[in-house]
Amino acid sequence: MRDPRIDKWAKLLVHYSIKVEKHHKVLIQADLSALPLVEACYEECTGSGAYVDCLLNHDRLNEFFLKNGSPEQLSVSPQLKKYAVEEFDRFLFIYAPNNLQALTSIPLERHVYSLKANQPIQKMIFDRTAKEEIVWCRTHYPAPAAAQMAC
Repeated sequence: MRDPRIDKWAKLLVHYSIKVEKHHKVLIQADLSALPLVEACYEECTGSGAYVDCLLNHDRLNEFFLKNGSPEQLSVSPQLKKYAVEEFDRFLFIYAPNNLQALTSIPLERHVYSLKANQPIQKMIFDRTAKEEIVWCRTHYPAPAAAQMAC
């Protein structure tokens, strides 16, 4: 049984923060550690008649890609994210990292490739938000990295 606070949080995010209604196209992008909240939000969106997709991330995948991807690979905008920003009208970003130190050993220039590749996507998000074409919300889910910071 899921913690009832998760269900309340999901209702708040879906119905108040991003105002999901029937036929909205919703993308939930989250770290895998936030799966209980992702499930609850998915259920709320589906119950509202929306079309929901999820894009799940994990620190280890990001770390592997930044360490091992070629400069060419790191420089390409993520196509799935680009498509989502063009086609969806509601976005829920749930941040729940497992390890805040995971990417600290990666050289800065490798991060720069990735940041530059994501700039067009960020610009699209901000442009579509300004035109009121999309609604988005970002939240933080308690995850192991939060405990790292508390120590």
